[in-house]
Amino acid sequence: MSSLLFVTSSILGQNSKSRELADELVAKWRSAHPGAQVVTRELTVDNAPHLSLETIGALGKPTQDRTTDEQRQHHVQPEWERQVERAERAQ
Repeated sequence: MSSLLFVTSSILGQNSKSRELADELVAKWRSAHPGAQVVTRELTVDNAPHLSLETIGALGKPTQDRTTDEQRQHHVQPEWERQVERAERAQ
């Protein structure tokens, strides 16, 4: 099954012109992929953690191989990670 991870971050929310265009693209994608899953993440609402260089470095390592500092820097929520992985694997 196809999966699309739609990430938005406009402080204007539904009043954003770029969000309006993106919504149109998502609608077209849904039409081309019936039954596909669309997961929407609104970063201004979902309070996404800030990504630092240390966080990105920690993401590339298995949990058991991370230093104490890297463990602290690893702020990305596990469910968000799973959503990215699912969307990346789905075709």
